[in-house]
Amino acid sequence: DKGGPPPAAVIPLQACEGDCDGDGDCSDGLVCLQRSDGEVVPGCYGEERMSASRDFCVDPALTPKPTGSPTASPTTAEPSAGPTPRPTRAPAVPTLEVARPLEYMGNNGDPSYAFPLDACLGDCDYDSDCQDGLVCYKTKVVGETIPGCTGVVADLSIDYCFHRPPNFLRNMGNNGLPEEAFPLVACEGDCD
Repeated sequence: DKGGPPPAAVIPLQACEGDCDGDGDCSDGLVCLQRSDGEVVPGCYGEERMSASRDFCVDPALTPKPTGSPTASPTTAEPSAGPTPRPTRAPAVPTLEVARPLEYMGNNGDPSYAFPLDACLGDCDYDSDCQDGLVCYKTKVVGETIPGCTGVVADLSIDYCFHRPPNFLRNMGNNGLPEEAFPLVACEGDCD
């Protein structure tokens, strides 16, 4: 974990929010999943975009129980009779009714007629650069796709507005900064 305790204004964290330091940082009924090597965050998705050591609040029913020591065989004698409560893949990402290609419109509010930006349009720096109900997707990897948009990221200096799907992890800042990003909501980090 990099950083101090989460700012009081963001406590308690909700499911899929981070970066928690302990269970006390999480809402009632949730636990802080301590990660050190990019482990999957049960019930959430998007962790591949986060630091491998960022910790998140999760439902303890979705986290595997440690056995205390390695076992040579599976810890259950019989396969489960039905489906497991843990999803086997990320939920489907909702898309716009008519998917829009990624498109650069301007930057820093210029040209003024383009702002606030609609879905799949860039360059945004803050959620306030986007129309109501949209958030600014911070690009991380050339070639990545943005939920609800067509095309792939070609320029890491351009960020795009998008409809954030439920349980999509999103890094918001660190140590309470930038202030406008806090308090965090579900699936947002980095709270310390």
